[in-house]
Amino acid sequence: MNKRTAPRRMLKTLLATFLSVLFCVSAQADVRKVNGDVNSPNGQFSVGVNKNVFIANAAGSRVATLFVDAVGAVDSYGYCVSWSPNSNAVAVIEQYPRGAGLLVATRNNGGWTSKIINDQPVSEQAYAKFGEQHQKTVESKRFVGWVAPNQFRVSVVATYRDEKPLSFSYTVRLGGEAPVCTLD
Repeated sequence: MNKRTAPRRMLKTLLATFLSVLFCVSAQADVRKVNGDVNSPNGQFSVGVNKNVFIANAAGSRVATLFVDAVGAVDSYGYCVSWSPNSNAVAVIEQYPRGAGLLVATRNNGGWTSKIINDQPVSEQAYAKFGEQHQKTVESKRFVGWVAPNQFRVSVVATYRDEKPLSFSYTVRLGGEAPVCTLD
């Protein structure tokens, strides 16, 4: 990389990241950046963010913690939250400077269980399917929507060092021991 293209490439990468976060924040009514709480459809729960991502009941008491950033090491650009239509599951995308994490919490028998979604295998399938062998520099995710009370779709845009973007989507099915991700 020469001195003239480096700033241009960095600017393009930053612009792509900014636009993906902006799109994640404003794409749908039930998907928004979390500055406070985001209420569930039935109004009984909300997602809150301070140093941690948590679920609170209508009275404001925390009932579950989705993610703990105990050391303050996470440099997040924002959170996108999407509740299932029946309020029994919530998914959270946390956008980082070069990637995104996906968390989910489900309600069973009155309690909440949270998990970090391992979507690496489905991402690798997409990269292999589309013949991408380049080094990824930025990856952003957004919610497409819930297709069933226990299934939602995620859209991914990955940008590579050669500035070639790759877009794909996958479905996450909740239930069982671990959520299952399937390439669309």
